[in-house]
Amino acid sequence: ATGDGGEYLRLQSEIRASRANTIATTHAGVAGDVAQDLLEDGERDKRGADEATGFCRLLCHRWRASKYAPLRVLAAAWPLLVANFFIYCGSFAVYPGVLIRVDNGDAWFKIWITLVFQAVLTVGRGLARVVAAAAPTVSRDARLLTAAAVLRAAIGVPVFVAALAEHPDRKAAAYGVVAAFQLAAGVLSGLVAGAVPDAVNELDPSDRDALALSGTVFSLSILLSCICGTLTNLAFCHYAL
Repeated sequence: ATGDGGEYLRLQSEIRASRANTIATTHAGVAGDVAQDLLEDGERDKRGADEATGFCRLLCHRWRASKYAPLRVLAAAWPLLVANFFIYCGSFAVYPGVLIRVDNGDAWFKIWITLVFQAVLTVGRGLARVVAAAAPTVSRDARLLTAAAVLRAAIGVPVFVAALAEHPDRKAAAYGVVAAFQLAAGVLSGLVAGAVPDAVNELDPSDRDALALSGTVFSLSILLSCICGTLTNLAFCHYAL
């Protein structure tokens, strides 16, 4: 009986060890499959990004060689036009509907906040000239200007919509936020306006047609940005507030 009991315990121990080994092997296989899937997904995403980058480069190359001057302007200055879009779209996404809803019942607040909104923008555009003279290389950096414009819109617009609108007790804070928001808009819009013709001129100094049309393309980008910003403003006022 004692021998049978010992044999039984030994068999149970072997069964448990076999099961543990099977489970460990299975988990290792699953982990390996997951790791392989993640690796393949990463490689697939990288190929997709490379293809997208290659497509953009090919498109810009074709636009640069296009017989149509507006396309040549886009090829030279499209990052700056993207920055311009975020500057004006961000401003009109909150002005005037979201802005005055900080305290919708105070008529004087609406007047003063609108004056601050416009006045600080003008000051920022004047300050852009100082920045351009002090740091000409930085002020023509399309990537830096685009990143700053996106960051301003990504931070400023949610603050207006989520933290200030419908909060009359935060009117004092609203003035400070508006001042910072529009000062950045004035500086960035002034720098972008000066950088667009420079970008076109650097691409091909002999392309007078593209240089002459750069102002028109820039103005059209402002118009498109204002339209998109206004539609966003209406959406905020009707659905978010």
